[in-house]
Amino acid sequence: RTGGTSISRSIIMGNDERLERYNPSMPTRPNTWTRTGFYTIESYYNEFGRLPQWSFAVIRNPYERCLSIWAYNDHGTDDLSSKKDRWKIFLKNCRHWIQTYEKAPSSFRSVPHHILPAHHFISLKEKVAVNALIKMENINLIPEIVWNNTGINLKINKIPHLNKSNATAFVQAFMDKESIERIQEMYAIDFKLYKRAI
Repeated sequence: RTGGTSISRSIIMGNDERLERYNPSMPTRPNTWTRTGFYTIESYYNEFGRLPQWSFAVIRNPYERCLSIWAYNDHGTDDLSSKKDRWKIFLKNCRHWIQTYEKAPSSFRSVPHHILPAHHFISLKEKVAVNALIKMENINLIPEIVWNNTGINLKINKIPHLNKSNATAFVQAFMDKESIERIQEMYAIDFKLYKRAI
């Protein structure tokens, strides 16, 4: 829930004109590193024996990210009270899955990837290993940042917002003191990374 599909599709499609004809069911290239999916900087290092020459990652405000994950996966049409109950259960499950992964990183493929803290995706030996961290709200700076650091022209002016959820509709209802404290605890490192991002 940090724009991965939007970004990877933009790069794969290659220009604004083709993005306007984007069809989410169209096939992607088979190579791991040229399609959407859940891959870590450590995965890249393990496969190639080195880090990329230059890389970036997008990081989202952890409060917004949690709500977006929940809203994207919660398809109930019932009342707000029932949704709030499921939100509380969701946060408990998040803690469980994060603890499961942190105790056994080899379980990466068996845990719900969306809920893992961002730092697990972008760190190698507990140190951030990407060259640029970009806030989600600055996602449209990516073509410029890539160009300035690599000389690669992505030929896109704007990153489309794909897989959008209705998370903002639940901020007031769900973000009580308990939820805020739980998210701060689970995503403590991500809050620090988000603060320092572009």
